[in-house]
Amino acid sequence: MVTRRGLCIVLALCACSKGRPSHDGIDDVAAALRELERISAAVHDVPPPPPPACREGHPAQAVSPQDAGAASPSLAWGPGVVGLAYIRDEGRRSVLAFQRFVEGRPHGPIVDLGDGAARDPTSAAWDGTSFVFSWGEPKDLVPEVYVGMVDAAGEVHWDASRLTETVQTGPWRTTGRTAVESKDARVAALGPALLLTWRTRTFPEAHPLYFAAVHGLQVSPPVPISAETDVVLDHQIVTWGDGAAIAYLGRFAKTQRQVRLARVGVSPPAVLDDWLVSDPSHIPDSFELAAVPVDQDLVLLWRGRTEFNSTSNIAFARIGPQGLAGPVADSTVVERALASNPEVNQPRRSFAVAPSPHGFVLAWSYQDDPDRGGESGLRVARYHADGSLDGSPLPLPIEKHIARDPTLARGAGGEFWYAYAVGDPPTERGRMYLGSVICE
Repeated sequence: MVTRRGLCIVLALCACSKGRPSHDGIDDVAAALRELERISAAVHDVPPPPPPACREGHPAQAVSPQDAGAASPSLAWGPGVVGLAYIRDEGRRSVLAFQRFVEGRPHGPIVDLGDGAARDPTSAAWDGTSFVFSWGEPKDLVPEVYVGMVDAAGEVHWDASRLTETVQTGPWRTTGRTAVESKDARVAALGPALLLTWRTRTFPEAHPLYFAAVHGLQVSPPVPISAETDVVLDHQIVTWGDGAAIAYLGRFAKTQRQVRLARVGVSPPAVLDDWLVSDPSHIPDSFELAAVPVDQDLVLLWRGRTEFNSTSNIAFARIGPQGLAGPVADSTVVERALASNPEVNQPRRSFAVAPSPHGFVLAWSYQDDPDRGGESGLRVARYHADGSLDGSPLPLPIEKHIARDPTLARGAGGEFWYAYAVGDPPTERGRMYLGSVICE
């Protein structure tokens, strides 16, 4: 086979040989053939791309009813049991639905929680004996933080009202403040305690961040992480070492845009450290953030975009146990991780992360060439601790839909469970899917 470059060399040398003695032309052709051999050898010496480090485990299957209006999934893994929480909107009521799966198959009935007006997002965790989840729901027409608990056998231990009355109290509930919103709750399990984080609207354009510790049925007073004039756009809580950390991004000091990390204590609840991780010139348009422990360090990932219609990159920063090496961490782009960017229906969340030995596994929704309706689906890849790929991404096609709000949870034996919603509300009713990949 003659390559285009080799063919050009042969034609050029033959053209130059016109008007020369015949032996010169032969020498020129011989030199061209040697050049072709060198090019062919170089091409064949290029190693093929590495195979995907992950392979499909349980194929994705629909796990919610056809007309459930499912949205905002979250996953947690207990020994041998996968717990999936999501919002099921039935029109007349909207509840937090919880399902258990063993070996990828539904185990027991769907458990419904809430007063009938549940709001996303959801957050799930395994505390060693039970699944605990949080979500938002209005109380007296004002959004509040709700918490529920279901054990591995499917028995409800907490309904939505057990902790709400305590969590919704706080220093901001003073005379004259009658419509304060508490929303976007996250939950994490830390030994015998639970940690809750949420955003609270205290001024027309302010969304400060708070957290509280839960011991049994005792909830601590809310602890502020940001000032009441700050606008926190997204936050994630994660266990780190013997404690916990809260990653958050937003607009601080009125106009300054930052990605920050707070290390918190539980007994008593307090902010121990608050570090500036990144000071981007443009805040991520989708304000999406994730955090995952890697060895002794903590990795922060956030989606950044400088133009409205451009593909979203996932930025990366690694923080050691003693904090940042410098005043601001150098953030890099995670290799080949490009989040989906449909024209209008950009999902609130487009990627998820879970820890793996000496690195992490990343899942992100994508749509190739969205202006022309290109292929869409979910990609899963394993990464080293420095953000470089370990093998190639594994594509999981999803027909012509966007994988909305993907979530990821680490199981056993190198298995990672993922869930996502399909359907573009309000015209299409959402449906929940669950599957797994093996990243040994």
